[in-house]
Amino acid sequence: MTTREEIVSSKVNIDNRFLNLLFRQSADRNQDRYKEVIPETLPFKQIKETPLPTRLREILESSQRNIHVDLGCLPYINSVYFIVNDNLFIWDYEKGNGDSAIAHIDVHPLQDQYIKRVGLVKSRPDRFIDNAQYVLVIATDKAIYVFGFSSTPQGVVFHDMSSERYRTDYSKKDIGPIIGTEEGRIFLIDAGELCELLYEDEGWFSKACRLQDISASSFNQYFRWANPYSSGFKSITIDDTRRMLYACSSTHIEAYYIPKGGASPRAIGKYSISDDKSILKGEFVSLHSMLNTDSPYFWLIATTSTGQRGYFTCYIGNRGYNWWLSTESATTLKTKEPIGLYLLEVHDPPQTSLSQGFQPNKSEFYKFRYFHGIFFALRRVGSSYMLTTTIPNHGSMFRRFIQNQEPLFSEHSHTYNIPNIFDIQEIYQNLYDPKKSDEYSNELINQFDYPPRKFILYTLNGILIWVKQRPVDHLYNMLKRNMSRDLLKSFIDNYGPEQISTMALLLAEPESHAFIQNFGVSYNTLFEGFSFCLSRILRPIWRQKILKLNPDNTNPDRRDSSVPEQILRDTTMRLAKLRGFCDRHPMYKSSPHIIGDTTTTPSVTLSSLYDLLVNLSDAIEFVLLMIEYNLSETIASISKGSQQIVFHSTFEQLITSQQVRSSWHDLVLAIIRRESGPRVDNLSRNLERRCPTFCNAAETKMYQGYEALQKAKKNDDEHTTREALRNSLKLFCECIDILTYGTLNNLCLEYNNFGFYEGSIELLLKAAQSFDLAPEKRNSILDLVIDTLRDAGVFVDGVQRNAQSYNPVLQKALNLGTSLNDKTFLFAVYDEFLKADSIPQLFTPPAPYLEDYLDSSGDLMSPISRKKMDLYCDFCITHNQFLKAAIVKEHIAKNSGNDVGLQDRLHYLSHAVGQAESAKEISETTEVIETLNRIRKELKIAKIQYEIFIAIDNMNNVKYNNIMASTGKPDKSHVLTLLNQQLFDGETLLREFAIPFDLVESELSIVHAIEVNPRRIDIDNIWAKIIRKASQRAIETGSIQPIADIILESARKFYPHDLRVFPLSTIVRLVATYLIDNRINEPYFITRILRQANVAYGDLFNTYHQLYTNRVEPFNNSQPGGGMELLFNELAYVLNQWIKSADERYDIVSRSIHGYISEYLTTVSHFAYGQDLAHEFLEIQRKLEAFSTNMFE
Repeated sequence: MTTREEIVSSKVNIDNRFLNLLFRQSADRNQDRYKEVIPETLPFKQIKETPLPTRLREILESSQRNIHVDLGCLPYINSVYFIVNDNLFIWDYEKGNGDSAIAHIDVHPLQDQYIKRVGLVKSRPDRFIDNAQYVLVIATDKAIYVFGFSSTPQGVVFHDMSSERYRTDYSKKDIGPIIGTEEGRIFLIDAGELCELLYEDEGWFSKACRLQDISASSFNQYFRWANPYSSGFKSITIDDTRRMLYACSSTHIEAYYIPKGGASPRAIGKYSISDDKSILKGEFVSLHSMLNTDSPYFWLIATTSTGQRGYFTCYIGNRGYNWWLSTESATTLKTKEPIGLYLLEVHDPPQTSLSQGFQPNKSEFYKFRYFHGIFFALRRVGSSYMLTTTIPNHGSMFRRFIQNQEPLFSEHSHTYNIPNIFDIQEIYQNLYDPKKSDEYSNELINQFDYPPRKFILYTLNGILIWVKQRPVDHLYNMLKRNMSRDLLKSFIDNYGPEQISTMALLLAEPESHAFIQNFGVSYNTLFEGFSFCLSRILRPIWRQKILKLNPDNTNPDRRDSSVPEQILRDTTMRLAKLRGFCDRHPMYKSSPHIIGDTTTTPSVTLSSLYDLLVNLSDAIEFVLLMIEYNLSETIASISKGSQQIVFHSTFEQLITSQQVRSSWHDLVLAIIRRESGPRVDNLSRNLERRCPTFCNAAETKMYQGYEALQKAKKNDDEHTTREALRNSLKLFCECIDILTYGTLNNLCLEYNNFGFYEGSIELLLKAAQSFDLAPEKRNSILDLVIDTLRDAGVFVDGVQRNAQSYNPVLQKALNLGTSLNDKTFLFAVYDEFLKADSIPQLFTPPAPYLEDYLDSSGDLMSPISRKKMDLYCDFCITHNQFLKAAIVKEHIAKNSGNDVGLQDRLHYLSHAVGQAESAKEISETTEVIETLNRIRKELKIAKIQYEIFIAIDNMNNVKYNNIMASTGKPDKSHVLTLLNQQLFDGETLLREFAIPFDLVESELSIVHAIEVNPRRIDIDNIWAKIIRKASQRAIETGSIQPIADIILESARKFYPHDLRVFPLSTIVRLVATYLIDNRINEPYFITRILRQANVAYGDLFNTYHQLYTNRVEPFNNSQPGGGMELLFNELAYVLNQWIKSADERYDIVSRSIHGYISEYLTTVSHFAYGQDLAHEFLEIQRKLEAFSTNMFE
């Protein structure tokens, strides 16, 4: 939905587009582009006629007939100069025509006979004594003189320089106009050449004051006094906005660019009227700059004796000017560098009834003047003098623009039959400089904020003051004179009903209301009129920054109002007038149905616009009031943050941005702190009277709160101080909506200095609740809460241990977070406890959302996150939530970042198992059992990973390099880093580490840990590699102990619970093979080792008997020293040892053994070594019989 402020901005944008649009002549040359004005809308009105001062008339009357007389205007100071021979008189006509209004200077009475030219230009900085404001250049028949010149309230002051140093010779021929730039450079025409008048420090090869020829060639510059050739220039003009200088002769124009830094002007382009292709006729008469604030498209107007106006530019794109005019924006055109001089179009003079019947050569134009849209043309027709004025018909052009029609240029014209005049000059107005104001020349828009423009016409009888009649002035005259309806309708047709309504509201006269009612203006038209009226009144300030940098010697960052105070007062005056009009006629601040329009339902009504008008008026009044209270000094007293907002704020933001308004309110607080009581009371009354909507009742509460705070500062009594603090807190809470972040911060600092921390928290609680819908503001407030808690020492001692409760300051903060349902804030508070290592204080009683805070670290890559998770585990243990604690520890072990080593992960998993076992003691639920089993398994695999890590770390480099070459594995440090930085599952450990690095013991452990059903052949292969490695170590050490060690170690891990990975038959077979192959005579070695590993007699016997039955290698060799002999020896040994055993006597069924022994006896009887074995088995059989008899008895 469109807001009221957006309505104003949209109208400003519409006006901007209109002002930046290029209006051109119609392609139809027969179309009448001039519109003759009617008597009721004449463009100018004479308001004053002042005869020449008596002293000047007497001089003229007493002088000889052949005296030299000239009359003109001095720019900037709006004074008239009058030349009589060698005397220069300067007449301040505003002071009347008495002697006191005249200043006089006689240049050089003994040498000079008469003055030819006079020019007033701005001075160069630090050039003249006494800080002269201007430079007065006087060209006599003998020389050119330079004077310092100032205009003061007491009168004109001449800063007379040395006549030798600040004078220069010239050609003594014709001398043309003397003009200057804003930077103080001076240009003139001498003998038809364009020259620059330099005045500077004297050098070795140059005088302090001299002429420098610009237009002549280098050769002609040195011999210009004798050279008859001349450029023939007679008119020059300067455009300061584009740094351009133009000069023309009767036949051609030359354009120059004026570089910065004082360099000589550079020729840019040239145009000749003598060219066959030129559509300009006659001779050039004068040149007139079009500033880029007047038109971004046209740079120069050249006039001819036929009355034609040629419109030139110095920039055209590469693809031609038609393309350039249709594609380049007005903004970019204002910054383009000149590249030539091009004629864009020609305007013929208007045909008027006064000039009909005269031939052009009988009535040639001899003088033209152009002032930012207003054009004057002087010509003599017979014995009469005629002044034709042409002025853009902005009403017609604006209607075409609004209706999206072709932008055709249109002008009002009127011709006056007047006495001969010397010249015409616009009266300079310091506040409204066209070189600085972007849309100065468009009176349709500027009539709402600029005063009427005034012009001086110079004659020998005196001066005439004309005022330009704006459209609103014409409407005012028509309404006051009760003009006919037809006449008003014609005026309305030209401007359109919306623009007429706009002007009627600007007038805000009783006749305005009658006019709007009589013409039946619709609600939409009235709304458009009100919108345009408000936007144009505000236009000079709407998007302007309120302050500008204006440093002085003591404060380089000093700021002043960027808009002159007078303009601000003029704006408030116009707003007040419109407001009074609406108050007298309530229909202008009503909704559509009040007026009777039931068809219109706008999102923004007249009532909204009226409210905006009131708010804007009060906002500007507030700025003016701050200026009265020494704005520059006050700004330095507010916070740096508020300063930056105030520095960059615009008038628009005073209405649209609460942050900007609050920062400006800080200025009031600064005044209150700086000024005494009565002064503050006066300020409060002024705020209430002059800007009640900008500073309302809430501000009054705030001022009272500050007064109470000041009272607390001045009291030594603790009770009185505390009472004053509580009172101030109550007042600040009542106006909490208007307190800025900076103000709240300062108040909290004040309270904290008193140790009134609960007051700070309560104030911030109120602020956070009021900013509930503005998260950014609320977050800033909550940051202050945390700062206050930190200052109060809460994070170090937040809990009163004896009472198991929180101190009041912390409790208020926790209540704040709970009431706002703001976990983010509470989490920020807990962050501070975390930094202070004091968060366990919050476990009992549990702070709100503390568990969520500790459990919110999904990403464990940072130490802080792990710290929180560790604390969460402690929290769970504190509240007997052991299963949660186990899962948290497991999570930390598996998901921590790379900075956590493998040993730490093992530590976390071990703790997890411990917490899971504690949970099991309380309740053996399915979830608890499954969790315990899962973590145990993960711990097993993690331990294997650690074994792998140690094994690879201890691996010699030669062996590792061989493995790296054969498998493509990275270097050892990289592999160790991988193993140390994360936990791998069993399959990955087996595939990526155990197998490639030949860590066979780890292979076996992984197979055991992951609880799969491996193939027997795979287990046999693993054990073959294990025994092979042990055998290698045995050979290296000369002892079979390595084989015994590996069997013992494996048995302790896997026997008897996992015979899958501890296959006795395979182990016996592999060890037997090693013993036989290496002819190692270690009787009963296998049985002794396995018994050390606590392998049961029954398992050993069953294994040996199975090997006997299957006769696998090496037990299929019955030769002496072969596998069969070794196996029977082990069988005999294990049976003997079993019979002796008391604990495992019943592990083997004795009756079944009788049959087996008979079979063994039969087999060994065929072997050469069988006699000893047979005897052994017979003895065993006898013992078994005795054993069986005893057992059954």
